[in-house]
Amino acid sequence: MRFSSSQYTVTESAGSAVITVTLTAGSELTATVLFTTCQGTAQAGDFVESSGTLTYTPGLTQTLITIPILPTACLRLPRHLG
Repeated sequence: MRFSSSQYTVTESAGSAVITVTLTAGSELTATVLFTTCQGTAQAGDFVESSGTLTYTPGLTQTLITIPILPTACLRLPRHLG
């Protein structure tokens, strides 16, 4: 499994960060992966902390995680999720 990028940058006005998660090898069986977000330079209050289960059915090798980005009242430097 890998992410399409090691870092994601979005503007607050984007509303969300969409992250592609790819299985490095397809499977004939259904595969599930648990995920949770963690803080990097993006802190609680910059995004909605999320967790869940990604499900890859046979033949599926990519799925998306959508992380809601929260607006702030002041201009700040770019942040990233860990």
